Amino acid sequence: ESVEDAIDELRDVAHGLYPPVLGDYGVVAALEHTRRRVIAPITLRATEITRYPGEVESAVYYCCLEAIQNATKHGGPNVKISITLLDDAGALRFEVTDDGAGFLGGDTHGGTGLQNIRDRVGALDGRVSIVTAVGQGTTVAGTIPLHVE
Repeated sequence: ESVEDAIDELRDVAHGLYPPVLGDYGVVAALEHTRRRVIAPITLRATEITRYPGEVESAVYYCCLEAIQNATKHGGPNVKISITLLDDAGALRFEVTDDGAGFLGGDTHGGTGLQNIRDRVGALDGRVSIVTAVGQGTTVAGTIPLHVE
């Protein structure tokens, strides 16, 4: 099984920045695929999620992936992670919450991972919120408008 996981990971790297499952089946399927490969338990809730423009799906996927990586890096393999996706009145919202160690709230501009999330969402005119406290876990949330033209 670990050899197959390594091969899957190598395929993901070889396919570059846009994993095939994301392009073929959308953000929910891509996060489900990721969820099966992460040691930490992840709950995924997706309400009325369909397909969206590639740049929106990619931004949401990578923001969630970054938040998952931060949670497991700082919270360890026993951290519990919850992802919620919601199509809400012309916007796609995501929220990644963990019960990890959290960090000082004023430190939310620190790491490159959080800056990557801000950059991805900001490039699509979206908003990001990071709520955290030492010993209280972290919630990374974003809203990306779905421009109707």
